[in-house]
Amino acid sequence: MQILDAAKYIIHLSYSVKSRSLTLSKLQAILYLAQGWSYVWDNTLLFEDDFIARDSVSGVMNETISQYFNKKSFYKTCQNKSCFRGLIEIPETYGCIPVAMTEDEKETLKIVWITYSDKNVFQLGDMIKKQEIWKDGETLNKEKIGEYFKKILLLIRRKICAII
Repeated sequence: MQILDAAKYIIHLSYSVKSRSLTLSKLQAILYLAQGWSYVWDNTLLFEDDFIARDSVSGVMNETISQYFNKKSFYKTCQNKSCFRGLIEIPETYGCIPVAMTEDEKETLKIVWITYSDKNVFQLGDMIKKQEIWKDGETLNKEKIGEYFKKILLLIRRKICAII
């Protein structure tokens, strides 16, 4: 799947399944989390794109997503320097259900959306920046993201076993 297809599906979910505000910054964080959890649940990555750790609101940035949405007309309302473009809500018209998505991909994105959509972008960014793989300016490639999320699952399993 292409990362833009995943983004468009998340936008669709934000208006249909669990209606929550979705900004470009929050979209980037949700895509990053979906990439990691897909590696854990389905043992595969959702898309080929990498992320860059940024000391920004969302904590991560994907170049393809940033370039695509920064060219859109709804950002033209944010011309002055006091306006942070990453916090403008993405209009519903940018969402859809891409034809090329598998049911597993849709399910992963939907679960991640339902799980994290009630968090604001500041909470998501803080959570991401606390991850041990996060270092400002470094590339978070798909393998690094996948291995980190598998490590999280292993730690959760160990804690559960210790309780039982």
